[in-house]
Amino acid sequence: MRAAQRDLVSGAFLLLLALGLHLAARAIPVKFPIGVDSGFFPEVVSGALGLFALVILVQGFRKRKRNGQESAEGTEAGQKDTRVSVVRAGVVRAGVVRAGAVLALIALYGAGLAVVGFVPATLIFLTLLIRLLTPPEAYRPEAYRPDARRLIAAFAISLATTLVVYAVFTYGFEVMLPSGGNW
Repeated sequence: MRAAQRDLVSGAFLLLLALGLHLAARAIPVKFPIGVDSGFFPEVVSGALGLFALVILVQGFRKRKRNGQESAEGTEAGQKDTRVSVVRAGVVRAGVVRAGAVLALIALYGAGLAVVGFVPATLIFLTLLIRLLTPPEAYRPEAYRPDARRLIAAFAISLATTLVVYAVFTYGFEVMLPSGGNW
């Protein structure tokens, strides 16, 4: 499947998913007639998902149009350097491994919430997720001990995010977050 087709299929799927999630969020009963209620955040997230799905669809249509112009000019999209194909295959394989690691990390996070609680589980989850998803090229190679600096940066971002989310949900929305086992 070509990139344009992938974008069109995934964009359409995400748009339908966003629509379904938005309708489900609208069905959440309203506690307070004025202000932010429990359905507000899911509606915002589904709206953002729908917006991003539209962006992906537009990119797919642009790629399809561009590919159509290239084939009309006589250049065949299938004629590529074999070295590029090998590199792309390696990148795709690495992406699949990284996606699998993210899914495993999410499953472990869900299981860890009940055991250790929100703050430690989220702190560990976000630190590992940032380290996993940040490409090595994003860091300066001349930095002193780049691995330690990357880990410290990921931990600092994770700590700030965890504390802000905890404060907003605990004090702002008055939602009880998992506190972990009694150990």
